[in-house]
Formats: sequence, C-alpha cells, structure tokens
Amino acid sequence: MATHEEIIARIYVPLNMGAYSDNMLPKLIQYALQNNWMGRHIVVLGSGTGRGLAWIARHGYILTAVEKSPEMLALAQSNVETSRSNINWQRQDLLDLSNIRNMDLVLAIDVFAEVDGLKMLEHAFERIFGTLREGRLLIFDLPTIEGLVTQHYEGDRLALDSDNLTVFVRNQYDFERNVLSQRFLIMAHDANDTWHRHEVQRTLRAYPIQAVVALLRRKGFQVSALLTPDMKPYEPGAAGIGRVVFVAHTEPTTAT
Repeated sequence: MATHEEIIARIYVPLNMGAYSDNMLPKLIQYALQNNWMGRHIVVLGSGTGRGLAWIARHGYILTAVEKSPEMLALAQSNVETSRSNINWQRQDLLDLSNIRNMDLVLAIDVFAEVDGLKMLEHAFERIFGTLREGRLLIFDLPTIEGLVTQHYEGDRLALDSDNLTVFVRNQYDFERNVLSQRFLIMAHDANDTWHRHEVQRTLRAYPIQAVVALLRRKGFQVSALLTPDMKPYEPGAAGIGRVVFVAHTEPTTAT
C-alpha cells in the first residue's frame, strides 16, 4: 500500500502544488539582496519540485535542501542538474535540523502551515535559530485565517481529470481551531491498465499574525518586515490577504 508521502509526491506536479514556492524563492532572495543581505549559504526547508532550488544553485549559492519525505526529495533531485555540486541534500525533519550551522539565510515557503500547532512552530523557530549566524535572515510564509477560510468555501471540486489521473478535493474548515482539512480522492491508472483508488488528507493551520511575531521574538528573532506575496508591506486588518511573508533576523547574543 502506498504511503501518505508517496501519494502526495504522485499528485504534487500534476496538481501544480509547488508552483507558488517555485516562484517565490527567487523573489525572496532578490528582496533580501535589495535590503542589504549578504551571504552565500542558504537553507531551503521543503524541497518542493526542485525548480526553485535549481534557480538558487544556478546563481552560485551554497545550498542545503531539507526534506523529510524521501519521495519528495527524489522528485526535487530529478529536477536539478546532477552536475550541481553546491546542493547538500538533507533528508530530515525541519524540527530536527541537526548538523546544519553557520547559515546566512533560511527559506521556508508553503511549509509551516503543516506544522502541528504553535508549540511545534515555536520549536521549529528554535531549531532554525541554531542554524543561523548572528544577524542573518529567516524568511517564511503562513496562510492568514482569511486565506484558509477562502479555500474552505471552494468546497468540493474536481482538481484534475486526465486520461490516467483523476483527483477530487474536499475542503473542510474547523472554525474553532482555524484548521483546514483537505481530503484528496485519487483514481490513478497504471501501465497494467488497472485503476487504483487512493485517499489522503492534508491538514493546514493558520495563526494570528501577532502570535507568530511573539514566538519569533521569544526565540531570539527580530521581525524586520511583514509582506504580502507580491512583496508589498502587509497592513494589519486589510481584506483579501491570503498569505503573509515574515522576514526576521537573528539578534546578536550578548555576553553576560
């Protein structure tokens, strides 16, 4: 029986699930450069399709790609030139991040919404802090509560209907916990002319922006900017904002 990770990897490219992350990674590095960031060592949490990673590698950065799922890691590696020697592929959980140190930038796009609650998110910030040099950057995004609710109101939909793959998506929102459950019903046709039915669930969470800012400060980060995905300043209370990009830097440790 296929695992959860195997099923997600199968539908990730056909459903274009990595397009947002692939497009955002170059924009975020360009933003960092325009705002006086300097560095060569970059960590990307969540390998996605690998296309965004390939852009970073082509521009000469020393890249560490972290991915828990072996299937998703293999997908990313298949989309990056094998001759690229400046990518360090790490199969590990973002709540671990062992043996990753002295980095200049950590990027986590379309990743933290799947972290199981604020305590786990706080732990992730603590682990990321340990990977960064003083004064260096963490850039990540999270859906807003409004953004998740908007997805909920899409209801049931036919996400894909091709000759060999059909995918239905059902969105269900828990208004008490601000959690969106996405259930994927998949019918896949194999080379033996057999159809297989799979079902997998993805859980996404949203949090109040100021609660996330408070967690960052508690773990030694200073928030430099809150942005919309088009890199404009985020205005608290503004309607129609589906995601917020957090830009934070590590504060120098003071000697006692």
